[in-house]
Amino acid sequence: MVAGNADRCRDPAAGPVNYEADPVYVDGVAFLPLSDVRLAREALSYEPRPGDVILATFPKSGTTWCQYIIWGIHNLGAVEQGLMPPVQDVLTKHFPYIDLLGTSSTVAERPPPRFIKSHLPAELLHRPSGVKYVVCLRNPFDVAVSYFHMRFGRRHLTHLPPDYGFDHFLDELLSGGIVGGNPFQHARAWYERSKDHDNVLVVYYEILKKEPRKAVLQLAKFLNPDAAARLETERGLLERLLEQTSIQRLRELAGAAENFAEGDFSRQHPTAALFRKGIVGDWRSLFDRDQERRFREAYDRALAGTEMHHLWAEHVATTT
Repeated sequence: MVAGNADRCRDPAAGPVNYEADPVYVDGVAFLPLSDVRLAREALSYEPRPGDVILATFPKSGTTWCQYIIWGIHNLGAVEQGLMPPVQDVLTKHFPYIDLLGTSSTVAERPPPRFIKSHLPAELLHRPSGVKYVVCLRNPFDVAVSYFHMRFGRRHLTHLPPDYGFDHFLDELLSGGIVGGNPFQHARAWYERSKDHDNVLVVYYEILKKEPRKAVLQLAKFLNPDAAARLETERGLLERLLEQTSIQRLRELAGAAENFAEGDFSRQHPTAALFRKGIVGDWRSLFDRDQERRFREAYDRALAGTEMHHLWAEHVATTT
């Protein structure tokens, strides 16, 4: 079911109405265009159960990659045999995106551990105990470029204005008028939760790329100590997990899904948008000087003094 215009709760600060391009606002939170308001409210009212594993990310921060890694950690037998599920099964069955799909038909009746994906902010999603949160953080410059390409690539579905470009997108992003909200606020809130609560683990996209063995073992120890022990002691198992969750392998899993282009969910999530380049530093291919200056001012203002600001310094250094 697709929500009608009368069901939309629109941000009063937003510009002219374009119902197919604009987010659907539900209780002040931006959801994907054409989202079902009833399902969005299920996500907003979701209460975790003991044993739940929640992947909390900002869009285009390595979410699907982390979904596969987490699923693989809990299903090492399938990893060993190369029996990784196709992308649409991960996104809708094994590790559902509750912001879009709700909870009643996806996770409500499932036994633990239940794997859940969400882009909701920390203040709405986090609970201090009984559940584990994995937060994948990626430097916001690369996030912006990847997110823009996804949004622009779906323009035939969302009917963006003909003159829509990166400047327009940055306006949306910096104002928080987009799914996920403001990327700096989203990252800062989850970062602070990780410092105060031992049930929140931050995983950095850049470290996953540079030191995958270290990052995956850290993740396994947090989520499943028995699996971590196997990964550390069984010859070749960690390498097999890395191979089966590589970007190249995920592209194969997406391309092999014959019905991935069918259905409302899949139309909103074209395969090509899920795995574009998957590299660090690609933001320099799109930002011009003025865009970089404007974005950097907001970035520094929001994140200066944090671990992530220091870690990302080499990846977001000013272009010459």
